[in-house]
Amino acid sequence: MAESLLVDAQWLQEHLHDHDLLIVDTRGASDYQDGHLPGAINLPSAELFDPDGLGSAMRATAELEKRLGSAGIDSEQYLVLYDSSGLVPSAKVFWVLEHLGRSRVALLNGGFPRWVSLSFPTEQGSVRPAPATFHAAPPAETERDGGGAGGPGDGVQPEEAHSVTRDNVADKDDVLAGISREDTVIIDSRTPEEYYGRTGEHVRNGHIPGARNVDWQQHIADLFDPTLMPIPELAELYKDIGVNRDSRIITYCRTASRSSHTYFVLRLLGFEHIRNYAGSWMEWCADESLPIE
Repeated sequence: MAESLLVDAQWLQEHLHDHDLLIVDTRGASDYQDGHLPGAINLPSAELFDPDGLGSAMRATAELEKRLGSAGIDSEQYLVLYDSSGLVPSAKVFWVLEHLGRSRVALLNGGFPRWVSLSFPTEQGSVRPAPATFHAAPPAETERDGGGAGGPGDGVQPEEAHSVTRDNVADKDDVLAGISREDTVIIDSRTPEEYYGRTGEHVRNGHIPGARNVDWQQHIADLFDPTLMPIPELAELYKDIGVNRDSRIITYCRTASRSSHTYFVLRLLGFEHIRNYAGSWMEWCADESLPIE
C-alpha cells in the first residue's frame, strides 16, 4: 500500500478493507453518528487538548496515550484522518500524533465533504473499536520519516521521504526568541483582518512582530470543498513570503487550530523545522509584556 501524508477519496474507497489501514473521524460524536466513512472510528480532536488551557495546550502525554489507545489507535497501523471543517480538526490530530512520534499518518484530501460529493458509501451509528496500546516517544528522542509529500490522485505525487524533529510545539519564549532570529519565519494563519488588528476581538489586536500573513484558507478550494490546492501553487505561496528549506518556521493563529492546518501543509511540502505555537494569539495578546505590531 502506497503511503503518504495525503490520500484522495478514490484511493481510500479502493482500500477501505485493507487490514493495515485505520480510518479516523475527528469530528464530534453527534456528527460521526449521523454518518461516517465505513469502519471509521471516532476521535474528536477536542479530546486531545486541555479544556482549561489557552489556545491548544495538549493534554499530558500519559493522558494522550490513554485516550488514543481507548479510541483503538495503536502505534503501527496506517491512519487516515478526516473531518468536515476544512481539514482543520484532522490537521490538529496530525500535529498531536507527530508530537508523540507517531508515523504513518495521513489526511483525506477534501475530507468528508469530498467523500460525500462522490456518492461513496457511509455508515451511521458507532463503531466500537478494540482497545489498543499506544506508546508515545518523547520529542527529544524521536525522528521519523515524513512519509513524503503527496498521495495518490488529485494531482499530488509522493516525494522522497525526509526526517523531521519531533519538537513541533512552540511556546511564547520560543516565539519571542524567534522574532530576532534571521533563520526563523513566523507565519500568522489568520485572516488579514485579524492580522492587521481590524477586528477588535481581543484586549490587544494586531500580530506578532515580523510575522508574515498567509490565511490558511488559501490552502484549499473553499470551505465547502476543502480540497488542497495543487502542490506547486502551495509551494509558490510560501516561496513568495521568503520561506526556504533552511527556515525554522513557527505557525500560529488565534488558538493554534488554523495554524495546525498550516503546519500540515508545510509538512506536506517537505519542510522539516516547523513548530506550531500552542498558546497562539490568545496567550500572546493577553501578556502585555509581549510586543505586537
